[in-house]
Amino acid sequence: MRSLHPKALFFLAVIGSLFLQQAAWSQRISNEERQVIKSFKSEIEEGSKLLRLKKSKESLEAYNQVRDRLLEQAVGVRPEFQKLIEPEFERLKKLRKSLVDAGNELPELPDLKTIFAEKKMDPVSFQKDIAPILVAKCGNCHVNRAQGNFSLASFDALDKSTKLAYGLPDDSRLIEVIVDGEMPKGGLKVEARELELLKAWIKQGAKYDGEDRNQNLRQLVNRDNRGADDEVKVEMATGKEKISFGLQIAPILVENCGQCHMVDNPQGNFSQNTFERLLRGGDSGKPIKPGKSMESSLFNRIASGEMPPTGKLPQKSIDLIKAWIDEGARFDGGSPRIELSVVATISKAKSQTHEELMADRQKLLANNWKLAMGDTSPIQIASESVRVVGGNDEPKLKQISERIEDWLPKIGSTLKASKDAPFVKGNISFFVFDKRYDLSEFGKMVSKREIEKSGFSFWNFTVSDAFASLLLTKNQQATEGDPYLVQQLAAIHVASLNPDIPRWFSEGIGHWTSAKLLPKSETVLKWEAASAEAVMAVKEPDDLLRNRLTDQELAFVGYRFVKELKKKSGNFDRLLDELRKGESFEKAFEKAYGASPKDFLSAGR
Repeated sequence: MRSLHPKALFFLAVIGSLFLQQAAWSQRISNEERQVIKSFKSEIEEGSKLLRLKKSKESLEAYNQVRDRLLEQAVGVRPEFQKLIEPEFERLKKLRKSLVDAGNELPELPDLKTIFAEKKMDPVSFQKDIAPILVAKCGNCHVNRAQGNFSLASFDALDKSTKLAYGLPDDSRLIEVIVDGEMPKGGLKVEARELELLKAWIKQGAKYDGEDRNQNLRQLVNRDNRGADDEVKVEMATGKEKISFGLQIAPILVENCGQCHMVDNPQGNFSQNTFERLLRGGDSGKPIKPGKSMESSLFNRIASGEMPPTGKLPQKSIDLIKAWIDEGARFDGGSPRIELSVVATISKAKSQTHEELMADRQKLLANNWKLAMGDTSPIQIASESVRVVGGNDEPKLKQISERIEDWLPKIGSTLKASKDAPFVKGNISFFVFDKRYDLSEFGKMVSKREIEKSGFSFWNFTVSDAFASLLLTKNQQATEGDPYLVQQLAAIHVASLNPDIPRWFSEGIGHWTSAKLLPKSETVLKWEAASAEAVMAVKEPDDLLRNRLTDQELAFVGYRFVKELKKKSGNFDRLLDELRKGESFEKAFEKAYGASPKDFLSAGR
């Protein structure tokens, strides 16, 4: 891969690359940018071809995608790149005119010189920029309480609401009520600069850059004023304990304490949303003294029947809680910062056999399909490792299933996966859509995310569920989906090794594996160009490590990072080995590379 823009070079330098001589930059940057221009040209030609074939709907879709991407890339670029963009913009204008002549209503394209003159906005921080606005302007009604059934008590509460359209600020209800003057109440006003920040944050994907999605926004804004008593020490399980918190204790708390203590405004300010918050306690102090159940208020209130208010717990549950505290109140549920309901789910999935988990995922598959597609009955093609699901075209679904099974051994070999274990425990559900709208609905309804307009796939892994999705139009062959099949299968495999693995790392390995196995694919070549652009958006390592990037930027920058890590193949293999053993990502990385991911980046190794 050739070198990049100075900003990108800086980032690659801190992950192992060297700065190049100033004299070499111009030519090498030009080569990178030519790849971007080449992809624009190819997509515009494809849109024109579709229109000639009288496929107006598909042509319009292609036009909208390349228009949005080209205009985004044109913002604030240097003069040399402007000259490369201008001819493609003229091609785009011609395609627009042809679409209008064919009966489509399309807005005029903006003046390109105006776009060139715009300044790219730096990534907006929820923690530093957005939370203070929400607390100051919306706090009394929506942070302190949930007026109108809308809570802003935490980022998680906002994320689960229907007020955000990720990537689309003008379609977000949160922006709409501010622009219309409906909110905020009480004479408060969101200033123009604040509205600009809110819109920019949503356009960038409404990312969260804090550590605890469930932290109260007021506490988040005032985090620098926290006292020492707020700090908690989590003792991780040794594996010798008789009682498992995740498998035995978390389900009890979720079922019996959730209504009062796993909500946005918990009773007594005692949140049990996460293990860390459980240990921290609330107005009555810390509820657990590890090793001393009789001195722990949590146990005493439960044992006496004071809690929960719905009635005293069965003696078996009380005995389990007592034994767990007396053993040291240790944690074995992955990360102590994830929701207890997720901890319980993870622990259950870990305890299940491959077949038991597969049966549970089959139920989730049906629910996920119904969320996106309503009562339409899907076609399902089951194979050894995946279940391919789609609305029609059974022959193509069978071809995709066969291609997946053909690719899995190659992916497994590339990642040195065990041949004695399933590729992914519980198998993978693979959803195939032939309309972009359906893929978009799947993203919104199942993953609560806006799939980017240029996206063709989306995957997720939550231990209890593992799914991938693919857009493959009716006129596309099954083989055209290969890069996305390989990328998602590899990413899910890596994500399944440990729930602690960050998404950027799984995404990075997914794209790296696809590039390794399909180096001449046109899709992979476009990824190379797009990853060059994505790296330009990175200012510092934390942009990647704290998820301050859009989904696509996160994936492509993760890909570049993985490429650098792979230069030391022995270290990389050890990293995967440690993750397979159940080691946390941070510790596995330190064992493999001798530094934390952040230190590795910052040291320019």
